Amino acid sequence: MKWFVILYLPVLFISVFLFLRAWYRYLNLKEDFRNMLPDCEKECVNPYCRYHLFYYRYDHLSKKIKDELVRRFETLAKHDKEKADQLIRAEKRMWGSLMVMSVCLAIGLFAFLPKIIK
Repeated sequence: MKWFVILYLPVLFISVFLFLRAWYRYLNLKEDFRNMLPDCEKECVNPYCRYHLFYYRYDHLSKKIKDELVRRFETLAKHDKEKADQLIRAEKRMWGSLMVMSVCLAIGLFAFLPKIIK
């Protein structure tokens, strides 16, 4: 159990740190784009909704999702390509570290909850 805690806590703290760093970067880039884009295109700055995996199995839904992502990136890249790349990358890192964080928290709950309840 001692080794589990030694390995578990750094992974949890690193994933929280990466999430907060990506979130901070994402919010800064989002604010830059909100100041740069005209009013009709400001909806492209909002994070794209992540669908469950079973949505991607259907061709018409996956094509719609891909078309929406391409349209969003093209709209952002039209104004500043480098910042658009950074915004998409920050969003991906934020969601990835959020998944790692949620798995760590679930493992921690199952590992430590019985000891806490006793």
